[in-house]
Amino acid sequence: MITSGNYEQGTGAKRALMLGFMVLICTPMVVSLLLLLAVEWPKMDGVTVHLPRGVRATVASGILSGFDYGRNKAKQDRAKRLDAETAAGYRPPEVLVGLKPADMSEMYRKQRESKKAAGDLLRRAAELEKSGKECDAEDLYTQAASKDPSSEVYEYTEGMGRAGLKCGDLPGARAGLEAAVLKEKNFIEGTDEDQLGKVRQDMLADQLFLIVVYDREHETALAKQTCSDAHKDWVGCACVLGKDGDVKCTEKR
Repeated sequence: MITSGNYEQGTGAKRALMLGFMVLICTPMVVSLLLLLAVEWPKMDGVTVHLPRGVRATVASGILSGFDYGRNKAKQDRAKRLDAETAAGYRPPEVLVGLKPADMSEMYRKQRESKKAAGDLLRRAAELEKSGKECDAEDLYTQAASKDPSSEVYEYTEGMGRAGLKCGDLPGARAGLEAAVLKEKNFIEGTDEDQLGKVRQDMLADQLFLIVVYDREHETALAKQTCSDAHKDWVGCACVLGKDGDVKCTEKR
């Protein structure tokens, strides 16, 4: 059953993706994050299916990629709905087929190096952000996200979103924060309760940052829905970005 709340959320998500793809030429740094949302969020399929074939093919390939290739029928069916030709012709990367122990070791070595490089970029970005160089920090957070696309790591996109807001890059801020909240929700759904304290705190903070972004983009319905997600007992949220770089929210009645 489709409720008005679900409808608003769905149409808002569609507008978010459409807006993102409209500004890709001007803000190329958000491309990977928008594609991440399209790959990981099945609710976006209703929009993705109407996008150019090149975008649909990329998203379909992203859905099919991974170590569960060939065993996840739901992924295969979803990819077929988005781009049947890509799904039919897709083959897993050679690295997933007939790997020898030495090849596996090399693959894991490269993954470790990539994660380390992403971690170094994350630390440098945080230092730049603290020193007031938010735009430079946003670039480094974006580079870190491209080096480590792990679905459970949200600090890169979170940093990109928060720094992007302070830098004045609303499309980048929106893409980063929406990706971070999505990752945090997925993390919470698949993790034991006693490990979730920090993730829940981070998700709440990212939601408050996102409310500021939505308010500045005049996305009233999305801001209201995000406020409801963050503070279920509040009538509404009045959020501002403080001079200290943090977001302060009070209940709006």
